[in-house]
Amino acid sequence: MDDYSSIWLRLALCQQTPPSLKRELAAQLAEDSTTGTDRTSQALNVWLHSANTAHGPDLPLNALNASRDAWSSLANSLLSKPVDDAVARTKAWATCTPDHHVLTPTHPLWPAQLHGQSDPPLLLYGIGNVAVLSDDQIAMVGARRATVDGKITARALSQDLSNLGWVITSGLALGIDTAAHEGCLEGSSPTVAVMATDAATCYPKANRALAAAIVQAGGCLITETPLGKPLERYCFPRRNRLISALSRGVVVVEAAIKSGTITTAKHAADQGREVMAVPGSVRNPNVSGCHQLIRDGATLVTSAADVVDCVPKCRNDPATENKRTSVVTEGDSGSFAHSVSLHRPTDSEQVATLLDAMGYDAAPLERLIRLSALGATEAVTLLTQLELQGRVTRDLAGRYSRC
Repeated sequence: MDDYSSIWLRLALCQQTPPSLKRELAAQLAEDSTTGTDRTSQALNVWLHSANTAHGPDLPLNALNASRDAWSSLANSLLSKPVDDAVARTKAWATCTPDHHVLTPTHPLWPAQLHGQSDPPLLLYGIGNVAVLSDDQIAMVGARRATVDGKITARALSQDLSNLGWVITSGLALGIDTAAHEGCLEGSSPTVAVMATDAATCYPKANRALAAAIVQAGGCLITETPLGKPLERYCFPRRNRLISALSRGVVVVEAAIKSGTITTAKHAADQGREVMAVPGSVRNPNVSGCHQLIRDGATLVTSAADVVDCVPKCRNDPATENKRTSVVTEGDSGSFAHSVSLHRPTDSEQVATLLDAMGYDAAPLERLIRLSALGATEAVTLLTQLELQGRVTRDLAGRYSRC
């Protein structure tokens, strides 16, 4: 790892590096990338190893300029033992296997789409083929507690896009994220999983096999969370804004209005990415966020062809490169919001499974038996009980739906 990379590594790992300085340095890097120079890295390297660090680096920066002591203090922090230990730990992790990578903004495999973002990372940990980070990506995100129909939709849409050459990027969470990764693996393109945890931890544990399959199939796992840092709630929105920044556009498949998925859509709009949403039944509270996004300007998509038709407008047309789609924030409410959950807390596991298989549209008995994996007798008995409770109705064609 060269001196320039080490400078960025220290800036990223030092807790005393002000966020405002990180943003300014990222902007300088974006300018360097367009001019083909490494002025920012050179200036930082000279400054950190000079005898007098009070003046700050020779760069047009506003952060800390008012205080000579602040620059000296930052230099001392960057060269402190805790940062030395963090750098050593990171370098040891990066060299323990060829699949491990540490990317800084000066690394040749640093994804160019992160340059120019208002809040980009200064460091990425990667496992697997990190070169795919520079390929055309579509993000697909949605509810963790997704319906069976939602997961089927995400999986099929992801596979179709993968077969069209798109890398699918998601967050390795349960539900829609898992379906998106699995669908892409069934196609012909790799998939990228952006993690909220550090690179040594897989969360949720249930997706360890999926994470290994992603790497084995030529994709990668990435995170900006430093090694050894425990998982905290703020790590998830940080991950979400990275998912959208890497992608050409974001497809939302099932999301409640108050959800992290809507946060990802909001990040995408702020970053000039195309926001797309898959509609669903108005009786399904899991798609209330999708409907709100569509009402607020997101593009309605139901197929891979719809996505491909939408995304090039963001990718190829300079007039729409900085398009900002107005999306609902987490605290907003809309006419599709429901207080109904997929099933009641008191439901048995079998009833909950049956209702999840039913979704929010009429379903024939054969489909319910197949998706719930219940026996025919057990399924009919439970459906009869739900009919008597007024929670399920059967139409003349013998299809069951929620009341």
